[in-house]
Amino acid sequence: MSVVMLSPEEKASLEQVTSDAILTPIARRAQALLWLADGKSLSDVAKSLAVSRQTVYSWIESFQQRRRDSDIVTSLRDKPRSGRPP
Repeated sequence: MSVVMLSPEEKASLEQVTSDAILTPIARRAQALLWLADGKSLSDVAKSLAVSRQTVYSWIESFQQRRRDSDIVTSLRDKPRSGRPP
Protein backbone atom coordinates (compact mmCIF):
# COMPACT_ATOMS: atom_id res chain seq x y z
CA MET A 1 0.00 0.00 0.00
CA SER A 2 1.31 3.45 -0.86
CA VAL A 3 1.98 6.07 1.80
CA VAL A 4 0.05 8.74 -0.12
CA MET A 5 -3.32 8.37 -1.81
CA LEU A 6 -4.06 10.90 -4.56
CA SER A 7 -7.18 11.57 -6.55
CA PRO A 8 -6.80 11.60 -10.35
CA GLU A 9 -7.18 15.40 -10.27
CA GLU A 10 -4.48 15.77 -7.61
CA LYS A 11 -2.15 13.48 -9.54
CA ALA A 12 -2.64 15.49 -12.75
CA SER A 13 -2.02 18.76 -10.91
CA LEU A 14 1.14 17.42 -9.30
CA GLU A 15 2.41 16.16 -12.66
CA GLN A 16 1.82 19.65 -14.09
CA VAL A 17 3.83 21.20 -11.24
CA THR A 18 6.77 18.86 -11.83
CA SER A 19 6.82 19.59 -15.55
CA ASP A 20 6.66 23.38 -15.06
CA ALA A 21 9.20 23.88 -12.30
CA ILE A 22 12.47 22.00 -12.48
CA LEU A 23 14.15 21.46 -9.10
CA THR A 24 12.17 24.10 -7.25
CA PRO A 25 11.13 23.14 -3.73
CA ILE A 26 7.52 22.83 -4.86
CA ALA A 27 8.47 20.57 -7.77
CA ARG A 28 10.58 18.35 -5.49
CA ARG A 29 7.68 17.93 -3.08
CA ALA A 30 5.29 17.21 -5.93
CA GLN A 31 7.67 14.60 -7.34
CA ALA A 32 8.02 12.98 -3.92
CA LEU A 33 4.25 12.69 -3.57
CA LEU A 34 3.89 11.23 -7.06
CA TRP A 35 6.58 8.62 -6.40
CA LEU A 36 5.01 7.70 -3.06
CA ALA A 37 1.56 7.41 -4.65
CA ASP A 38 3.08 5.08 -7.26
CA GLY A 39 4.36 2.82 -4.48
CA LYS A 40 8.00 3.86 -4.24
CA SER A 41 9.35 3.47 -0.71
CA LEU A 42 9.85 6.48 1.50
CA SER A 43 13.56 5.65 1.83
CA ASP A 44 13.97 5.50 -1.95
CA VAL A 45 12.17 8.82 -2.40
CA ALA A 46 14.33 10.50 0.23
CA LYS A 47 17.49 9.09 -1.34
CA SER A 48 16.44 10.13 -4.87
CA LEU A 49 15.81 13.71 -3.75
CA ALA A 50 18.85 13.85 -1.43
CA VAL A 51 16.78 14.69 1.65
CA SER A 52 16.16 12.91 4.93
CA ARG A 53 13.26 10.54 5.52
CA GLN A 54 11.99 13.01 8.13
CA THR A 55 11.84 15.72 5.46
CA VAL A 56 9.68 13.52 3.27
CA TYR A 57 7.44 12.71 6.26
CA SER A 58 7.11 16.45 6.90
CA TRP A 59 6.15 17.09 3.27
CA ILE A 60 3.48 14.37 3.44
CA GLU A 61 2.06 15.68 6.71
CA SER A 62 1.99 19.27 5.50
CA PHE A 63 0.36 18.30 2.20
CA GLN A 64 -2.29 16.16 3.86
CA GLN A 65 -3.18 18.89 6.37
CA ARG A 66 -3.45 21.62 3.76
CA ARG A 67 -4.77 19.82 0.64
CA ARG A 68 -8.46 20.21 1.47
CA ASP A 69 -8.24 23.94 2.22
CA SER A 70 -6.16 25.13 -0.73
CA ASP A 71 -5.02 24.42 -4.26
CA ILE A 72 -2.20 21.95 -4.99
CA VAL A 73 0.60 24.52 -5.32
CA THR A 74 -0.37 26.28 -2.10
CA SER A 75 -0.47 22.97 -0.24
CA LEU A 76 3.10 22.25 -1.39
CA ARG A 77 4.61 25.56 -0.23
CA ASP A 78 6.53 26.01 2.99
CA LYS A 79 4.51 27.17 5.96
CA PRO A 80 5.16 30.79 6.96
CA ARG A 81 8.04 31.10 9.39
CA SER A 82 9.08 33.77 11.78
CA GLY A 83 12.39 35.51 11.46
CA ARG A 84 14.38 36.97 8.63
CA PRO A 85 13.21 36.04 5.14
CA PRO A 86 15.63 34.04 2.99
